[in-house]
Amino acid sequence: MANDLIPSSGTINALLRDVYKADQRIDRAIGAAQRATRYDSANPDNHYQLAKLYMETHRNGDARAAVMVAITLKNDVIAWHMLLGDVCAQMGMFDNARSAYLSATSLDPESTAPLYALSRLLVLQGRINDAITNLEQALLRDPQNGAWYFELGQLYEQRGDQDMARAAYNKAILLDGDKAAYYRAVTKMEAKQQVKTKETPPVVADTEVVKRHAHKFTNEAEMFLAMGDVNFEQQLYDTALEFYQQALANDMTYALSWCRVAQTKVKLGRATDAQNDFHQALRHDAKCVEAYVGLATIANNARSFVDALEHLRMAVTINPNVVVYQVDLAETLYALNQKDECQQTLRKMLKYLPSDAALLVRFAELAMKVAMIDDAFTALQRAINIDDGIARAYLLIGRIYRQKGETQKAVAALRRAVKLSPDLKEAQHELTMVAPLSVFNRRRDVD
Repeated sequence: MANDLIPSSGTINALLRDVYKADQRIDRAIGAAQRATRYDSANPDNHYQLAKLYMETHRNGDARAAVMVAITLKNDVIAWHMLLGDVCAQMGMFDNARSAYLSATSLDPESTAPLYALSRLLVLQGRINDAITNLEQALLRDPQNGAWYFELGQLYEQRGDQDMARAAYNKAILLDGDKAAYYRAVTKMEAKQQVKTKETPPVVADTEVVKRHAHKFTNEAEMFLAMGDVNFEQQLYDTALEFYQQALANDMTYALSWCRVAQTKVKLGRATDAQNDFHQALRHDAKCVEAYVGLATIANNARSFVDALEHLRMAVTINPNVVVYQVDLAETLYALNQKDECQQTLRKMLKYLPSDAALLVRFAELAMKVAMIDDAFTALQRAINIDDGIARAYLLIGRIYRQKGETQKAVAALRRAVKLSPDLKEAQHELTMVAPLSVFNRRRDVD
């Protein structure tokens, strides 16, 4: 009799859910959570907990449905509206995400979390000015958040407002002065301004910028690395290499300096030298992720995919949350025809798709190759919301519409791709194939 009562108890299954989750047995946790919602469907927290588990396993559609049930049963919990917003944002449903975050704001107008989430959502949509407004409002309520000031500085810099960016960075430094990244941001920004005013920026001009901020770096190696980064970004690789070598001369045991030297040599076509430098980095720091990624890049370029895979597995094991490494890993798996693992790797990424448009396009192109069409389409929609000038994104969207039989939409996307990049032969070829079908379908609809 007692055993008969166990499976019908929402409380017991909720406890099992929590036990399984704590033990990282997520599939079992989901099963228990589903039973908890079935046997105690009036308890909104059961639906919310199920939604969180679905989200952990990238079942965003199921997560959205579950959290909406929770909100229907109890509408005044901020965390539930925030989760709904996060799920919708990951699905590319930006309007729905915005509505959810605004609902959270209405429940507690003083809460900063919804404003920050809205800011991140607007960045994904490429609406930098609106993102800045929301982040500024969040900082009015949490003026001691140095990390947010740093993000605000980055947004100002994207907008081209250097004075406001510098002020935000300096505020971040004032609040959280032990973060070297904040100092580097200020230095690199000023150096970029120097670069823009000179056709061939001399090393000496950049050195003056470094000297002005020298006191902000923990050591001279970091200072020279920052200046090398500035020149590297401007594709001034010879100048960058000089700075990186100065950093290395200052501290031969600093793995990051070895990596920067190696990365620059790769750009200069000196792959063998670079390989040796990456190995030097690993001698000084066996967990130097950039060294493993650099070695993988060299191996991939040489079509030594097995070696590349080994290096990328190490990189992802050490730092599993860097999306670009996951994309590199998935591409290498596909090159080795390991399509199932490639798909698994891509699915893990669905939880934290990047806000980098070019990276989203890489993700989408690979996802299409392993039959993740809906996920690819979501990524491409997000990419063009961030940057609508990427021809390849429209080419891939056109292909998806063609596969779905929506030829008129396919033609529109492909025409956009050709307009953005007239030399993109793939788009021209696809358009030649699809355009006649679009005319035929239109005539058929009229008939």
